[in-house]
Amino acid sequence: DHMTVDLKGQRLFLCGENSYSLVVVDLRAGKVIHVTKGLPAMPKKPFYLPETNEVWLTLTDASVIAISGTTYQITKTVKLAQHGNPQRGADNAAYDPATRLFYAAVEVFSEEVTHERPTPIGARFGGGDNHQPTGASIDIVDTRTAKLVDSIKLPGGDPAGVALEPSGKRLYVTMGDIIGGDSHVAVVDLEKHAVIDQWPITGGPVPHTAGLDAAHHRLFVGSRIKPNTGEIGGGHQYEPGKLVVMNTDTGKVVQA
Repeated sequence: DHMTVDLKGQRLFLCGENSYSLVVVDLRAGKVIHVTKGLPAMPKKPFYLPETNEVWLTLTDASVIAISGTTYQITKTVKLAQHGNPQRGADNAAYDPATRLFYAAVEVFSEEVTHERPTPIGARFGGGDNHQPTGASIDIVDTRTAKLVDSIKLPGGDPAGVALEPSGKRLYVTMGDIIGGDSHVAVVDLEKHAVIDQWPITGGPVPHTAGLDAAHHRLFVGSRIKPNTGEIGGGHQYEPGKLVVMNTDTGKVVQA
């Protein structure tokens, strides 16, 4: 699924979601050089930290782990606020290299999630229709101390895309929850540790990812059009998707 890169070492790290593994690719040689198997839960969003030679990533058991870039073994585990709750799982995330804070988005599922061994992908982590309407959060982990700093409540249960302003003052979280016909961007003030605004993602009802062009004040939201309700044609499989462009000064959709 998600990936991160070690530019200096020319290594690509890929989350083997359904195989509970982290895959390491040598970009110069063009081949897999290691697979870290047997992770405690599905790995989701990784970030490579060059200063410590570690890969930090979210897991679907509501935890964050660090994997050594030397031994490729787990060296640190941080339990998030809802760790142990079978209806909570960490998915997307953002990382601030200036503060070395890791922002993990924790989802809320409508049924108990099994983490022991892989189940068919999408059976429980399909997104869209199997989330509770409340209880999601952004959990902040300090990678220097490997400790949970705080947990910020989100308006909904389905945080998807996460984009961090380079200033480190704002976090944009695209919420998959449909309210009044639209999904929304939750604008998080990282100094207040609170959601300060919600912007309708008009034209992109099932947001899945987000990217930020801070210089031009544009937030790009990658959206699906149909939720993954189990039938063929929804979720990952439905085409086309939508790219929604939003103005971060006004919170308005510029183009879809």
